[in-house]
Amino acid sequence: MKMSPLEIVDHKNKWMPGNSVAVHSDMFGACKIWCKTLAKEEWNVTVWSDVYEHTFHFERPEIAEDFKKAFGKWTS
Repeated sequence: MKMSPLEIVDHKNKWMPGNSVAVHSDMFGACKIWCKTLAKEEWNVTVWSDVYEHTFHFERPEIAEDFKKAFGKWTS
């Protein structure tokens, strides 16, 4: 069942911050493209969470692990 935008926000608020992965800002575009293969309610991003860094948040730990594997050396 497809969620409405309000339902997506409510769902994200229940699990945030979830499983967080920080990534170098140079990889933002590629990371966002990777995340768009997921359902909207499964991920979120905090832009400029630190100097040269964005933090991606995932609902489930296995998604965070797949993300870390995909972007390896760019994550912290």
